[in-house]
Amino acid sequence: MVKHATRTTGVETEWTAVGGLNVGWIENEDSIKVEGATFGTGARTFSARAGSATSGGTIELRVTVSGTGGRQTWADVSCPVSGATGTRDLY
Repeated sequence: MVKHATRTTGVETEWTAVGGLNVGWIENEDSIKVEGATFGTGARTFSARAGSATSGGTIELRVTVSGTGGRQTWADVSCPVSGATGTRDLY
């Protein structure tokens, strides 16, 4: 569970067509800090619901996001995680 994004560089947020808040307009060298992600006794995977109006990009956890046809056209992506326990801030 994530509490909220507390600091961003070069990105914006918007409400999604299906409800909820998303992070958008992400380009190379942009960043976001997500405060208070809870991993409990350990996370095994990271998942994101991602959309891309262009050719896609990469989430630093090394999840490749392919183009989906638009910022409001979503696809689920995931990757394995090790060593993530407790509550941490993510960048």
